[in-house]
Amino acid sequence: MVYNYLRSVYMNYSEIPFEVKLPLDANQVLTDENQLQLDQLDMEIQEIEMIDILFLDSPDLTLYQNGWIIRGRLKPNKDKWELTFKYRIELSQSEEPAIALEQALQAAASSGFDLSDPNCELEVEWSEEQKTLSLSYEVNIPIASPDRSEAWKDLIMQHAPQPLRLKEWERLDFSELVNQLNVLGPIRAQKNKGNWHGLKTSVESWYITNGTIVEISLKAKGGEDAREKREQMKQQLKDKKLMTGQSFSKTQWALSRLIRPTQNPFSLLQTGGYNLYFRHAQLENTSSENASLNETGLEQARKIGRLFVDRHIPIQTPVRSSPINRAMQTAQNAFGEEQVQLDERLIQPELPKLLESTPEVGKNQVFIAHRFTSDNPLTERLDYMNMVLIKPLGAGSGYRLEQVYDLLAESIIKYDHL
Repeated sequence: MVYNYLRSVYMNYSEIPFEVKLPLDANQVLTDENQLQLDQLDMEIQEIEMIDILFLDSPDLTLYQNGWIIRGRLKPNKDKWELTFKYRIELSQSEEPAIALEQALQAAASSGFDLSDPNCELEVEWSEEQKTLSLSYEVNIPIASPDRSEAWKDLIMQHAPQPLRLKEWERLDFSELVNQLNVLGPIRAQKNKGNWHGLKTSVESWYITNGTIVEISLKAKGGEDAREKREQMKQQLKDKKLMTGQSFSKTQWALSRLIRPTQNPFSLLQTGGYNLYFRHAQLENTSSENASLNETGLEQARKIGRLFVDRHIPIQTPVRSSPINRAMQTAQNAFGEEQVQLDERLIQPELPKLLESTPEVGKNQVFIAHRFTSDNPLTERLDYMNMVLIKPLGAGSGYRLEQVYDLLAESIIKYDHL
């Protein structure tokens, strides 16, 4: 059986290496010079590394969208780059953790990974909400011109692992895909290693253009060790009021920022003149049409409301909500029941007319409804509580989709000018 084969060639859930990763609010833990505030975090720093990081992907992030990351890292006092090929498989949250890992290992084996290969490093990454099986291959290579994609393309063709080479890329073969890759970066990262309340921890900050993100992480061996250390870390963060509760991928943030540079969204919103279309917050696990928000969803909605107050974002009242329960609950928990008006047009064909209407001068209109569908399709997936930034052009003139934002995630990014 595949199950026995996998158990015989590699570790089970109680043995596999883990990396526990949680985002920090960069506005709380960094100085104006983007240095770690040691008194705020109360961490004993033993080593500081400055690292250059770059990625290679196509303009539409074909690799990342298919679970692959190709990354280069140059560490201090090194003359060779670490070239890493990483594939990630999310573990099912509906199964017992050990079973979910076995299923992910089976999926990896079915995708061509040789799990007995000593060059294939396996690890479970555990973020705020998700566990992910990571399979990595790493080579150290000299490269004279790291900013030139042609040099990297040659190295990728030489060193890419078989599962990456053999994957079907729709109409492209692997060499054609490699020809489409661009160098994204480099990013300047600072990694602080040390002891934090008895835990060996790393705090890493990434800076791109005008924004910085911060993540705290630790290593563990096996699921139980990871669970205990994760709970200890989360409790320490809660005690210091540093727990963000956000699920945040550094890599996804970096790739999005490198592909499409963006400015501080809160500065945009403070000027007014936009329509802000939110998808409702997270639901209870049910297929009922009248489903309510779960505890996470209620907290998401309340956080959005506080964020609008804290960041001084002007809104026109009433806030308009779809009459369906999940949207109505989101709006009322975010902005208060007395500030919400139910509007059937948010679930009817009249939606485009609503979105092209202009708000009062200096204010933004807020709409809370469902997944966004119109003649103006989005390329990004609209997750719970994500916001579509819309520039209305006036009655009969339509509107322009600017960008999709996760404002709760954006709130923990430190922008250069707030």
